[in-house]
Amino acid sequence: MEEEGIKIIVVTLAVAIGTIFVLVKVLERWAGGRGSVIMPLLVLALVGIIAYMYFGTALRVTRTSGKMEDAKRTINSLLKTARALADKHYCCAGVRFQQAENGEQYAILIIQEPNLPHAAHPNDPNCICFPFVAMEGRQPVSFGSKIAIASADSVNKVSIIFSPAGTLSKRWVMMKANSNLANAWPYGSSGLFGEETVGYLSNMSFVIYETEKLEAAENKEEFFRRLNRVFIKPEVGAIFR
Repeated sequence: MEEEGIKIIVVTLAVAIGTIFVLVKVLERWAGGRGSVIMPLLVLALVGIIAYMYFGTALRVTRTSGKMEDAKRTINSLLKTARALADKHYCCAGVRFQQAENGEQYAILIIQEPNLPHAAHPNDPNCICFPFVAMEGRQPVSFGSKIAIASADSVNKVSIIFSPAGTLSKRWVMMKANSNLANAWPYGSSGLFGEETVGYLSNMSFVIYETEKLEAAENKEEFFRRLNRVFIKPEVGAIFR
């Protein structure tokens, strides 16, 4: 939970404190000497309001341990889920991996949105980009800042797309904001999965690496060339051969 979630809680908390302050003044006049009994009850009410705001408005983010093996297991789980959802909804669905500005790696389940307009690729008018949005009711996953997922050209934006038949789909992905998640970070317009990005081809394979090793590498291009590529088994929706 960040940015928009924090703003919502701060504003709501300010309103709650102001309301309780007014109630305290009113009840002090009404209760006279019984204010010492009423005050703890009002404090409990404030705690209840804060707890409700936190659990009601905070966006849940599943966090991994930041270790490579844990990251691999999490990625496998996401891929299997995406493949199952593509079959369930009978449309393309997948997983989007992307880094935040602070270097933290996130993943979210995405689904093709047939009601949104398609777009032509900026470099090829005959190539169509398909609109995808973040799925509702699915928690984003944070791998932290120690693990990163990248495409062949070391771009930290990777989309793995499954067709309804369970096969990997090689298509151009256009990420669009999900209007129902517009105010929830990292989904919203100011977040990772709210901006419109056109021209990212979905990946059939990718690389996973530890950021500390990249930072320590003298030649970053050589570092990426030496990384073992991760291949996906479409028949089971899992990685690694």
